[in-house]
Amino acid sequence: MKYKYVARVNIEDVHGIEKHFNVILPDDYKTVLPVLNRGKPSKDQLDISNRLECVVDYFINLSLVIQISKDINQENFIAVASDPFGNYYGYLKESNHISPIYFWDHEVNKFTKCSNSFSDFIKLLY
Repeated sequence: MKYKYVARVNIEDVHGIEKHFNVILPDDYKTVLPVLNRGKPSKDQLDISNRLECVVDYFINLSLVIQISKDINQENFIAVASDPFGNYYGYLKESNHISPIYFWDHEVNKFTKCSNSFSDFIKLLY
């Protein structure tokens, strides 16, 4: 898969996110950040539970992750991607652990599980 518009990763942003949420981000997410931070994927659709043809517009720029959780009033949500309709994909912080990847629907303020890991999330894209 290819990504357009990728931004340079600042390791301080990674540390800031981990400190703010008091978690360690999964290695399968951190290792691919240099190739997809703020990137637009060439494969941008996926099917989850009861939703077909969901879209990933962009992966979230690390410098915006904390602000997004505040803006959407989801203080335990670590956004990793967005769709063009105001929804996000990301991790939920559960105690001091990271959840699987969830889709957050802003219209109904509901989370739907997408995948067990970030690697699995990427594999869902077509």
